[in-house]
Amino acid sequence: MSSPADVEIVAWNSTPSLRPAKIALGLAVLTALLYVNSLSAPFLFDDWLFAAEDGIIRMTWDWSSPQHMNRLFGTATLKWNFELGGNRPWGYRAFNVAVHACAGLALFGLVRRTLRLPGIPTRLTDQADWLATIIALLWLVHPLQTQSVTYIVQRYESLMGLFFLLTMYCLVRGSQSAKPRDWYLAAFTACSLGAASKEVMVVCPLVLVLFDRAFLAGTFRQVYRERGWFYASLVLPMAYIVWAEWHALAGDDATSAGFATDGVTPWEYLRSQPGVLLHYLRLSFWPDRLILDYGWPIAKSPWQIYGLGAVIVLLLGLSLWGTWKYPRLGFLGMAFFLVLAPTSSFMPIKDLAFEHRMYLPLAAVVTLVVLAVEWLLAHSRLPESPRGSVALVLVVAVAGPLALRTVIRNRDYRQPIAFWTQCIEQNPKNPRPYRILSDLYQAEGSEAALAYYQRALALNPNLYWIWIDLGNYYLRHGQPEQALPHYERATTILPREKTAYINLSRTRMLQGDFIGAVAICRQALGQIPGQQDLIKQLAWLLATADDPAVRSGTEALQLLANLPQSPKKIDIQYLEVLSAAQAEAGDFDRAIATSQQLLAEARHIRSRRLAEFEARLKLYQAHQPYRMKVEALSRPRGAQTARN
Repeated sequence: MSSPADVEIVAWNSTPSLRPAKIALGLAVLTALLYVNSLSAPFLFDDWLFAAEDGIIRMTWDWSSPQHMNRLFGTATLKWNFELGGNRPWGYRAFNVAVHACAGLALFGLVRRTLRLPGIPTRLTDQADWLATIIALLWLVHPLQTQSVTYIVQRYESLMGLFFLLTMYCLVRGSQSAKPRDWYLAAFTACSLGAASKEVMVVCPLVLVLFDRAFLAGTFRQVYRERGWFYASLVLPMAYIVWAEWHALAGDDATSAGFATDGVTPWEYLRSQPGVLLHYLRLSFWPDRLILDYGWPIAKSPWQIYGLGAVIVLLLGLSLWGTWKYPRLGFLGMAFFLVLAPTSSFMPIKDLAFEHRMYLPLAAVVTLVVLAVEWLLAHSRLPESPRGSVALVLVVAVAGPLALRTVIRNRDYRQPIAFWTQCIEQNPKNPRPYRILSDLYQAEGSEAALAYYQRALALNPNLYWIWIDLGNYYLRHGQPEQALPHYERATTILPREKTAYINLSRTRMLQGDFIGAVAICRQALGQIPGQQDLIKQLAWLLATADDPAVRSGTEALQLLANLPQSPKKIDIQYLEVLSAAQAEAGDFDRAIATSQQLLAEARHIRSRRLAEFEARLKLYQAHQPYRMKVEALSRPRGAQTARN
């Protein structure tokens, strides 16, 4: 009796067919054509936070710091994009399209190889190339994938999906190869890169074990005997995920994975997910209305919680039963739930619903549907000859509209105002689209910006960030007296949130009221003791205010002494304030040294304030302290990001 390795050697020592290569090329070209109209779209939403001119990739990405190791590989690719092409969005999106095409080819290879494994029905083995092509095609052209491709920063999701599929592909190749260790090493490498792309990769070993048992080994015991050492090796990338995530969550919001409850408990998050999951499934079959920012509300009605929950429990139960009774069929259901588990279970994440989370689970849905249709055709009364024509008509009838919808959705990304208007139409109570639309209208000089702020507050007068934005709006238009009451209202909504206090202080500075600005900082520190940004703001006032009644370099240095700094995480703002305080205290030698360190770091991240920092250094070298004039004040804080 021949071994699996013998089967592989015989098959691949024969004359190779060019058909798989031609299919792969066709899939890649089609993917590029579908997404070419997205390349000219501007940065959107978190793209500004991560990839745009002042994004995270330009900050202190010192890889020696554990707080910067979260999603290391995915962020490194963003940095490579910036180094090669600067702030041009098309370069980032071209990379995303390439990742998506490669992921589709990995799915094609995985399905093709799996359908050729021993024990698979002959009719499926004979059609392996074409079934794999159909599955990969539908997955690649599906409009639900656009958020993971066209929305730049969600390359974290598509990269994870690519490496997840490559890990599975290499596992299959290794199980059928005469030299399996090379393939298992490749699988380990792919899994490690996936772990450094997104935390969802943590479920990969469990999915692999279920796949191995269903298609390769036959039993869990045989999985352990044949590849136990391989699965033991995957502990390393999984441990990396836990380690990196722990340090990321201990750091600032910008490097986190998005975990932030904002008052949402694990139970509230869990009870809302049945509706979210069923919405994902609906979009898988009918992607009529795609939304970037749902602002999905917490489920409250018994039907939303228990009725929809019962449907999900039923589907999960069928998947578990299938895993026991029909392992190969049950695997698809379990893979769907397992990949969604990190973001769609009980762990509160900033947003309850995001379409990009379906990037990889969609492969399980598509595969199940295609195999179900194939089974129906195979067991129909149609003669064998017309079945191929019927199958071709079905593929064109499904893939064509999906591809057209993808092109239309990519066009939406090129029209930001219409894009965010869709979000408001979907959920009028979600405040973020109002903020973003207001920013867009302000950039155009339109008065509609103010109307959107007012509309948001009419729906909910307790939206902290809208009050901040309104204050910023008036400040930008030279009306600081109008800005003040809006910031003050924000402090009554969230008394322990720093931004309103900082903006209040800066507005007082803009009015030349340095005493009032200092008083606001001291009052805020009474509400939020030890808040570092408030301490730096107060120290800056004490060191640089153009009012001798306020200035005290000694007190500023005392305040800064209570802010410990890590040598692995350089805080430019801290260095700026420290150098000014040292100069005010008359210690110009230290002020010069600190300012030189500040300047070096600013050059490292290509800061737009280089000229300002250079002028400041020359001032200290001339033994002159810096005095903050009203006209030199920076813009207020509170710019829109999805992390607020």
